[in-house]
Amino acid sequence: KSVKRSSNNNRNDSRRRKMTAAGGVVGVESFAMAKTKGVTRAIQEFRNRKQKKVTAKAALLRQYQKAMKREGLETTGRLHQQSKQPQQENESNTNANKNDDGDKKSSSSSSLQNKHKKMNPYHKSLQKNQQLQQERQERLARQKQQEEQRVQKGKERRQRTKLLSKRTRRGQPVMKHMIHDILNKLSQK
Repeated sequence: KSVKRSSNNNRNDSRRRKMTAAGGVVGVESFAMAKTKGVTRAIQEFRNRKQKKVTAKAALLRQYQKAMKREGLETTGRLHQQSKQPQQENESNTNANKNDDGDKKSSSSSSLQNKHKKMNPYHKSLQKNQQLQQERQERLARQKQQEEQRVQKGKERRQRTKLLSKRTRRGQPVMKHMIHDILNKLSQK
């Protein structure tokens, strides 16, 4: 029995040291947690960690929304949309520009469009995907061309061998085909 008491005392002492390590002051939550044991304590610690994560995410989301508001973009859920105020400004600018020259209209509207472009979070992956598709199409086109060349060469080879294997009644090769073959070889060189 004395051994059990000493081990429990050692655990409690280590807990107290951990709790009082920060200037000798024990917080309310840590004081309450010191008394709980086992599964209950683990569940409470898990809930505390989860709550900290939620509050941290909420703080980051607020910072993000403030930054987007400064940029003139509105955040609704996970999508970024232009705020209504710049759109109204765009419409009023285009209406005013209709009365002005065409050159002024095109330059001011293009600058406003460039200023308020939507951000695409998948831009890099889309570009990479398009590049891979383009390379795949080029590779398939090359393979198709090589296959056509191979088939064409096979046809020519079979035709050539057929002509060269022709014989006269007496078993001699037909000289006309032999001469044409020699002339073709010379003309290719």
